Amino acid sequence: MKKIVGLLIMVLILSSVTYNVYAKSETFEVVNFSSDNFQMSREQIGQFNNIGSEILQGYKCQSTLSEEFRVGDLVNPLSILDDRGLIFLSNVEPAPFCQIVKVKTYYDSDGDGVANYISEPTGFMVGPGIVLTAAHCVYKPDMHTVSVGVYVKPNGYTNYLAYHIADSWTISSEYYNDPNNLNSDYDWAIITMKENISAKTGWMGIGYSVEDIKDKQITVSGYPGDEKYIGHQCCSTGVMNSISEYRVQHTANTLPGHSGSPIFNSDGVAWAIHTHGGGQYNYGTRFDINLYGLLKQKIYNDICKYYD
Repeated sequence: MKKIVGLLIMVLILSSVTYNVYAKSETFEVVNFSSDNFQMSREQIGQFNNIGSEILQGYKCQSTLSEEFRVGDLVNPLSILDDRGLIFLSNVEPAPFCQIVKVKTYYDSDGDGVANYISEPTGFMVGPGIVLTAAHCVYKPDMHTVSVGVYVKPNGYTNYLAYHIADSWTISSEYYNDPNNLNSDYDWAIITMKENISAKTGWMGIGYSVEDIKDKQITVSGYPGDEKYIGHQCCSTGVMNSISEYRVQHTANTLPGHSGSPIFNSDGVAWAIHTHGGGQYNYGTRFDINLYGLLKQKIYNDICKYYD
């Protein structure tokens, strides 16, 4: 049965993706952090040639196949939160909301090897055991990251038992080359879990395009850190109103804790990672060709690992 499921997933993904379209040229560097021995290793990866536009399809697990993506159906009319226009989700079971996870990162700030600082941002599933988030959600230049994990489908204080530990996490070395001026163009992190957790969630699709994706209607959904929202997923809609090679600007409302949330369209395909707000607009990291290509490799390897 496992091989049949794996074959179906591979057919679904391969039907929209050709894995030999990337001819490697120069290299770019990523840094891998291991949770078992707390070691850091640098890895040179061949850059990926531009392929135009492509969507890597996601996967809906059996428990979400009968559910549809309709934000309006998931909320109580009284659940619009304050003047920020955030929508409080009363049901996180339908895709893609079940594919959005709460990340928990433990840091050691004084060098004694004991975690004494915790952050709880957002992430989202993009493979059987692959979670995508923002780099600043798992890395701080003045602290040591002790461990990273995710909560699957938390819904208030009552569903905090589904916690899964990360095996490793990967960020771009370009992100922290200057610790005093972290590079927001590379504010992304790929978390590899110790197990396949997609049976509970499925995973989101991701989109790459060299074309202008400005004015695309989007939703941002995640887990705010404010006490009155804690443990509850909140979303907001808007548009991507400004685009650069690495960044997007959008009008959806967010709060601290939304960092690492997917910026996705009505098909549940993520086009960027929300990273921070600033004044009138919010911002995110776009999938450039190297991040997209690296994700394709990791997702493909992850599918082979769990479904071969």
